[in-house]
Amino acid sequence: MPQNSGTTLYSKFLWFIILIVAISMVPLMAHDLYLSLQNERELVDNTARNTLSAARENLSSHFSRAICIEAGIVQDIKLDIKLAADAMAELFAHVGEGNIASLAEDLARKPGIGAFILFQTGREAVQAAGTRIDDPKLFTRLKTRAFGAAVEQASESMAVHDSSGRLFLAYITPLKQSNHVLCWLFPFDDATGLAMNVQDWLRDSIASILNSLAIYPEGRVHVLNASTLEDFLPSDAPFDPTSRLLLQQALQEGKSFTKIPSATGPLHCYLGSVPGRDWLIAVAVPAHAMRQPVLRMLARQAALLLAIMALAGLAALRLGIVQFRPLGEIIAVVRDFPRQDFTRSLDFSSRLPLGRRDELGDLARALVEMGEMLRKTLDGMLKATAAKERLEGELTAARRIQEGLLPTLTPEFGTHAALELFASMKPARHVGGDLYDFFFVSETKLCVAVGDVAGKGVPAALFMSSAVTLLRGLSHGMDSPAAIVSAINRDLAARNPENMFVTMAVGIYDTRTCVFTFTLAGHPAPALVPGAGGGCRLLDDFTPDLVAGVMADACYHDHKIVLEPGDTLFLYTDGISESPGAQGKFFGQKGILHGLETLRDKALPEVCNGMLRLAENFSRSLPQADDATVLALRRKGNPHG
Repeated sequence: MPQNSGTTLYSKFLWFIILIVAISMVPLMAHDLYLSLQNERELVDNTARNTLSAARENLSSHFSRAICIEAGIVQDIKLDIKLAADAMAELFAHVGEGNIASLAEDLARKPGIGAFILFQTGREAVQAAGTRIDDPKLFTRLKTRAFGAAVEQASESMAVHDSSGRLFLAYITPLKQSNHVLCWLFPFDDATGLAMNVQDWLRDSIASILNSLAIYPEGRVHVLNASTLEDFLPSDAPFDPTSRLLLQQALQEGKSFTKIPSATGPLHCYLGSVPGRDWLIAVAVPAHAMRQPVLRMLARQAALLLAIMALAGLAALRLGIVQFRPLGEIIAVVRDFPRQDFTRSLDFSSRLPLGRRDELGDLARALVEMGEMLRKTLDGMLKATAAKERLEGELTAARRIQEGLLPTLTPEFGTHAALELFASMKPARHVGGDLYDFFFVSETKLCVAVGDVAGKGVPAALFMSSAVTLLRGLSHGMDSPAAIVSAINRDLAARNPENMFVTMAVGIYDTRTCVFTFTLAGHPAPALVPGAGGGCRLLDDFTPDLVAGVMADACYHDHKIVLEPGDTLFLYTDGISESPGAQGKFFGQKGILHGLETLRDKALPEVCNGMLRLAENFSRSLPQADDATVLALRRKGNPHG
């Protein structure tokens, strides 16, 4: 792809897509963050209180199970002792009174039988032969209960301590048809070991429960003895003595929440008790850990935003490859347009995605159509330019021919003793419809003429040529401008298929008498610039006659004026008087008279060319509206002589 051909637009498109995605995600993230900050304490409270409630329920259930297990152990031991004692009593009852002592001795020597004592009752209970107990304290308590059992003939169980404080469970039963009482002893040491196993199981179970509860990061669940404030379970972050006192104070005040200081910062503690037990549950959450959910949520949202932006970037990249690479080719073709040879068939169609059915395909096909149109247009322009060049050549030749028809100032006019003469024409196009002419019709009579054909361009120039030819051909031998114009009018009207016309000012100046006779065929009146002083004026104290070439029988009249030494006659066409200016105004006859006043002391060439410049300056930048022609005639001589 050429440099910068679609790259800038593609980059803008890519960043636009990513920016839209990012902007759309920011409000959602801000909203979630706002809700998280608003609900942070509530979330912490709910989590901690749910944890506390779950701990209470599980601990209460496990403590109840432990109590039941301990009670079952004791009950099972009592049942075993009773069964063993009853079996022993049956055995002694069947051996006879004389063999009881020997049987007791035999059983006492056998291992695994357990401890038992035989009492012989009479007026009091005494230790029978075959068994012996050395502990006086234990013997005294058992003897009293044994005598009572013999009297009542009923079995009973009891817990007794020996002198060393050892606990025994005793089962006392009278023998049938005998004055002996059997006392079976079972030490409670075995039952205590079982109870300790139950306690260990209870601790392990509670530890497993507490570890399974959902606690905030760095949070802990502590089970404390409400009296001693000692931890039921070992903890890697136990409460210090000051914290324990604050917890006990909060519990006494009936609070379920309190804040306590710690080495790592403030702790939020939620308190509760275990039903049926003297235990205190404290859920402790560090204050700085309460912000962890918000931070985790922000991290998740940031990761989500980056993922979405990455997906958007990949999608935009794919779209850019599909869309902007052909666009780059189109731009490259457009850049090559100035170097295309449109005179031949265009060869860039193969570089464009003409087969696409989207906007790029439409643009490529439109570009091909535009190239073909440019080629055809350029071909037409080349042909038109060639035709225009031919026409301009023909117009240039026509202009030279027209200029050849106009007279030139021969030396006889420059050195004439009686007059000065100068004329100039500025056509609006290559050729114009204005005319001027001057020539002598006799030795002392000079004919001057200025005319303006209706229209411009080639038709006006041809009509002007006819008028000049007639003027030259019909004026010889005549001394009346009216007669000359009448003859010209008849010939023009007879051969005028386009109904064109010409305005003319024709005059004859007699150098001997200094009389200027003139006729106006619809033409502006000439201006007189007195040589002896006085204001410039127009010779318009009469009505102009009809234009020439329209009516063959039109009448024309002569007007005379005697020129004094230094007087100047100024003849012009409406290309001077009707030069357009600003706000729709025209140069007008006032402009002509004002200009003549400023140029009256100048030579005739300066007068004529100065008037053309004044009219051009009046129009400023506006194009020339009509052909402009001027002619000036001045009588020589000293105005004051």
